[in-house]
Amino acid sequence: MGTNRAIGWVLAGGLAVAGVAACGNGDECSSDNDCKGDRVCSAGACVGSDPGTGGTTHTTTSTTTTTGACTAPGIGCATSSECCQAGQDPGVGPTGATCVTDDQSCHANCNAGGDCASGCCVGLVGESYGVCVAASYCTLKGPDEPCDVDSECASSFCSGYNGWCTTYCSSNGDCPGWCAHTSSNEYLCFPMCSSNADCYVYGSATCKYVTTVSGNAYNVCSY
Repeated sequence: MGTNRAIGWVLAGGLAVAGVAACGNGDECSSDNDCKGDRVCSAGACVGSDPGTGGTTHTTTSTTTTTGACTAPGIGCATSSECCQAGQDPGVGPTGATCVTDDQSCHANCNAGGDCASGCCVGLVGESYGVCVAASYCTLKGPDEPCDVDSECASSFCSGYNGWCTTYCSSNGDCPGWCAHTSSNEYLCFPMCSSNADCYVYGSATCKYVTTVSGNAYNVCSY
C-alpha cells in the first residue's frame, strides 16, 4: 500500500495511517503484492484468484471486507489491508480498522471515545476518522503542544526545554505543521507560523523561513 506514516498525534494533530491512502474501511490494494495468499488485486480490492481461494470477498456500498485470516487490533501489521474489518473480529466496529506505524499494529477505527473500550479515540492526520488507543494516550500532549521533556508527549518526543511535542517525519503529510531538516541531519515536525508571535509559547523560538522535505519553503517555529 505504500509508505507508512507515523503515529503519535493526539487532539489537534491526530495519528496517521500506514499507507498512502486510508485503508481502514476495506481490504484495499495497489498491486497483487498487497494481497495475502492466492488473492489478486482487482479494481483496488483483494479478491480470490479462483472461486474458493484466498477468502470470500463481500462488497457493500461503503466498504470491502474479506473473510478468513486477518490481524486483530493490537497485533503487528505492515498495511491496513492485513487488519480485521467489520464482522471479522469482535473488537472491530462497523468503521473497520487501520494499521498505524508507531507501534506497527492494527487499531479499531472510531469517531468518538465512546466507540472504544478504552474510551480514547484519537484522530488520524489527513483523515476524518480516528483509531482506538490506550486510555493513557488521551492524557498526553499532542503535536506542537508546548513541552519540556519527552514524557509529556504522546509521541514520547519533545524537541527540548520550552519546546514542542514532535516526531520524526519523511513527508509534510506526517506533520500538522511542516517536516524540516535539523542541524543533526534528521527530519522532524515543526510548528507552522506566520509571525514570531506564533512562536512565543516555545520560549526563544522565532518564526523562520525554511526548506521542508518537499523542497518547498515555509515558515516554522525554530531556534
